[in-house]
Amino acid sequence: MKRTSTIIIILLIGVLLIPLLQPIYAKAPEVLVSDAWFGEIDKRMEVAPGDHGVQLVVRLVNAWNKTFRYAEGKLYLPEGFTDSVTGNSVTRSYVVQSPKAGSYFYLKFLVDIGEDVKIGEYMAKLWMRYVFWDEENVENAYVYVKFRVTGKSELRFSINPEEIRSDEAKDLTLKIENTGSARASSITLRIDSITNGLAIISGQGTHIIGDLEPGESEEISLKILAESFLADRLGSIRVSVTYLDSYGQIVEDERILSVKISPLGGVGVVLDTYLKDPILKPSKIADLTMVVANRGTEVAKSVDVSISLPESAYPPITLVSGAMASKIGDLKPGEEKELELKVFVNQLAAGKSFTIPVSLSYADDEGRHVVKRFLTITVVEESRRKRLSIYCDEYVRGGLIEEIEVRIKNIAGEDLRDLTLTLTPEVNWVTLLGPTTWHIDSIKNGEEKSLKLKMYVPSEASAGSTIGEPFNLRVDASFEDSAGLVRNEVHELGMYVKGIIDVKLQDISLERLGKDLFLVGRLLNEGTETASYTRVKIVGGDLKSGMVSYLGDLNPNAPLLFNIPIEHVVPGNYRSRMGKSNVSCYVVLNVTYMDSLRNKGSTILKTYVKMPVVESEARQSPQLIGLREILIIAVISIAVIISAIYLLRRRAKAGETA
Repeated sequence: MKRTSTIIIILLIGVLLIPLLQPIYAKAPEVLVSDAWFGEIDKRMEVAPGDHGVQLVVRLVNAWNKTFRYAEGKLYLPEGFTDSVTGNSVTRSYVVQSPKAGSYFYLKFLVDIGEDVKIGEYMAKLWMRYVFWDEENVENAYVYVKFRVTGKSELRFSINPEEIRSDEAKDLTLKIENTGSARASSITLRIDSITNGLAIISGQGTHIIGDLEPGESEEISLKILAESFLADRLGSIRVSVTYLDSYGQIVEDERILSVKISPLGGVGVVLDTYLKDPILKPSKIADLTMVVANRGTEVAKSVDVSISLPESAYPPITLVSGAMASKIGDLKPGEEKELELKVFVNQLAAGKSFTIPVSLSYADDEGRHVVKRFLTITVVEESRRKRLSIYCDEYVRGGLIEEIEVRIKNIAGEDLRDLTLTLTPEVNWVTLLGPTTWHIDSIKNGEEKSLKLKMYVPSEASAGSTIGEPFNLRVDASFEDSAGLVRNEVHELGMYVKGIIDVKLQDISLERLGKDLFLVGRLLNEGTETASYTRVKIVGGDLKSGMVSYLGDLNPNAPLLFNIPIEHVVPGNYRSRMGKSNVSCYVVLNVTYMDSLRNKGSTILKTYVKMPVVESEARQSPQLIGLREILIIAVISIAVIISAIYLLRRRAKAGETA
């Protein structure tokens, strides 16, 4: 019995103590955990076991309807994680000022991740205290925070072999390997040579790799040719990579890989060739300067040079002027001689590299010799920018035949010839009147020319109103550039249909209701577009009022009634009187509205309005008519009475006589 009583007493004490302990260890209904990640507030970062000094960001929500004066928090980290400064499992406190009601706020903690931590999700306990803006009591609470150790996606690039000989097309292998601990997704590579004289014959350009799990790799085959002047030097290949990390964020990186070109070696005559500017632009006539040099220790006698340009149905370069074979005489050790060529670069060669075989023959003490060398030419990708800038008016008014102006500006950086333009509307309810194709003989660089044409757009089409609807005019342009190439461009000119708002005053009058005077009228929109947020206000004349009559939408051909109370009447210069009860007042109205594009508009309406008859004057006329009738009746009554008295007296006298 005593044991039972003791247990009951302990339970009662526990029940009494729990409410007292709840404010200290209660969860926080006012604070919600939104998310947590490593990195910055605006950028998430992959982390791996062994990382030190990484920032853990905790995003919280002030779910209360009050602003906190401040909020302070510290994390109780799980096993394997420590504070970067103190080395303890509890982080230092972080304070944020004035988190607003309903908004996010962030707490940041510097954390070290242990070597033995596994990749995965972890949970930490966040202790918090905060004070409401209008209170003094400090609230203590805790919430649980989940965060993730993602691992890192690290890509390593290597090339094999790392050394090649000059003037030989060599097969190389580019290897990409994920040496990290997280998957790299949607990997895309772009491979280019950034060294003049180092040509990527095959494998240059964009390669789609896909996904690489940790430890996986992928290989890309390349064929590379280095010119002889790069002997005993390093050539560079640029690899631009784009992929998605563990958070789905786009990561862009660029790596430079080096290839060593073996030295030429030997003594005697060593002939070398190179181009001064091997980077060419497509669709242009370019100057090529080829240099022949003697890198040896003996004189090269009677040197002959022979060039072989690539041959195909559409050759990348075509000789315009200069000799394919030349005699340059003797070359002393260290001496160089130049050959000038003018070539045309085909547009189809854009973004590619080509080799030009060069045959060099010379004589020395041992006789005549022939050596082969290669020149590399890289044609850059053609700029995607257009050579013409074409623009026109922004809108055309619906229901009218409008004249629009189309302006053409040459931004090609060169003169253009034989320009032909054809305009075509891309919707069936737009009609171009007159010619739709124009020809311009030539247009200089930077010059601007204009074309005028008429266009009809109905305000109503089969699908409904066209007011406010956008549409495009397609412009097909064809012209000839300075290289004689015919180019074609397509431009889209965006326009919209603008409606007409034409507000008129249908009728207007002054009405009296008791002692109050009201200006009453109807507005009519004779245009094609609805006038929204329509307001009417008196702004001048003999009538004064500070009131505004709000009408809302004033649709076409749909009159709306307005009513404005008149505060007082001020006779002006335009007042006219006609008799005593017919007065006209001059009034000026300002009608404001917004069109379909929310542009503000206004219309001033001026008119005269008649003043209504005053009640005292209206009662005066009936009273005058009543008095006149009463007088007539009185006169008639008196005459009748007098006549009756006269007749009675006459009869009385006649009786006495009888």
